[in-house]
Amino acid sequence: MEEILKLENIKYKSILKDISFSVKKGSINVLIGSNGSGKTLLLKSIFGLIDYQGYITFNKKRVNKKNIGDISIVLSDYKFLYDSVFDNLLYPLINLGITKHQAKSMIYNITKKLNVDYLLHKKINDLSLNSKSIVKLVMGIETKPKLLLVDNLFSYIDLKTKKNIFSYIKNQKDLTVIFSTHDMEELFLANDVILLNNGKIIYKGNLKYILEDEKYFLNNNLKLPFNINLSYKLKSYGLIKNIKYESKEVVDEIWK
Repeated sequence: MEEILKLENIKYKSILKDISFSVKKGSINVLIGSNGSGKTLLLKSIFGLIDYQGYITFNKKRVNKKNIGDISIVLSDYKFLYDSVFDNLLYPLINLGITKHQAKSMIYNITKKLNVDYLLHKKINDLSLNSKSIVKLVMGIETKPKLLLVDNLFSYIDLKTKKNIFSYIKNQKDLTVIFSTHDMEELFLANDVILLNNGKIIYKGNLKYILEDEKYFLNNNLKLPFNINLSYKLKSYGLIKNIKYESKEVVDEIWK
């Protein structure tokens, strides 16, 4: 797969410490780490929101505040600008120079695909945290970015809608995603894992490899996903031989 994003020696104050890694085009990457590890600042660096040291290139062009290219960021603490859902969805598109007529068509199209068009004519203040989080995600996706950055937001979205969103994302062959989370069950939504601790990259690579080495979680104050944790315990008692990723696999192994 083609490399689309590259970070070289990224530093920010005493928080981000000489971070370097690359991301492949079309991949889904999950960013994990304990509180204060630097996840949000790393995402903001990629989007050019903070003055970091080092180099970030996207599609072989350097990223800075004036040149963020086809990158979209969704922050969990984003404050809505308008009272209605529709107006908030309209704003990013109009801001890109898209006509109001075309923007409306794009909004109806994407919300229907994600099965969230029921939110369109509601007021922001009437929404639950789940629904507000969905609106923020749609604002990030509707502009059709090549790189989508999401900061700790999927955990607030219901499972059904989350599945719809990731189904849509996986069908966009040119869309690359990096999302941060505190929910280790969301690891299974990604292809690759980026593990941060104290502003440093501890691991960047394949999901299955990190799941099969529990020290990455234990040494970085992270909980193992439920099925993985269960597998390690059953394996220690000699009840199963290998780590299992799904509950059905665990049951089948025990009862075979």
